[in-house]
Amino acid sequence: MQRVDCGDSGFKEGGFVAGGEIPYGALVARSAEGKVKATPTGDTDLGFIGVALDDVVENRDNPGFYSADTPIPIKVSGPAKFWLMGGKTVQSGDYLKMAATIGAGTEPIGALGPESTKDVRTVKTVARVFGDEETGDVGSADYDQTLESDATGGEKEIELTEAKISSMDLVVGDYVVLDDNNAGEINRVAKIDGEFVTLQNAMANSYTTAAAATLYKLVQVKAVFV
Repeated sequence: MQRVDCGDSGFKEGGFVAGGEIPYGALVARSAEGKVKATPTGDTDLGFIGVALDDVVENRDNPGFYSADTPIPIKVSGPAKFWLMGGKTVQSGDYLKMAATIGAGTEPIGALGPESTKDVRTVKTVARVFGDEETGDVGSADYDQTLESDATGGEKEIELTEAKISSMDLVVGDYVVLDDNNAGEINRVAKIDGEFVTLQNAMANSYTTAAAATLYKLVQVKAVFV
């Protein structure tokens, strides 16, 4: 992933610790006194604090994530790189809000999606895209694909098809979101072998094709808090 911070402009806050596993680049909100968590999805309260900056010291136990109770630096204003939910596209000038509901809508995801009318700001707007052709005009309608078989909680392997994996441009290290009609979570790709994808962390939930189990690839987008 690219560095979340986009320069010295804007303010950064310390003094918080992670209230659970939090991916670098996630939008975060207060979870308890002195603690934050990745924001949920859907039409939720905009009580976010900022975006979790990537750590200069990699977490060897769970690369790309802050572990619970570890200090977490947060960008609270100015430019940053945010996670855009898979299956969406944006371009410079578009406005971003919390992503549409994933799973039950209460799970900590920390990703954004475009406003319903992309170039119109609303009370739910979090940031505005201003990146170039590589950091602003990003996303793909192909970056969300349904699973080919049920995925079992506690395990790491999910099944797509090779064609779906190719259309998602999926590679090792990508951040992904899993969801169905009942639950959702964020994870990373650790291995790809044919039609099988091995995730970095064991899944917290089970996902069934009967409940529309879907994998979303997240991409970074450069935007400024508004």
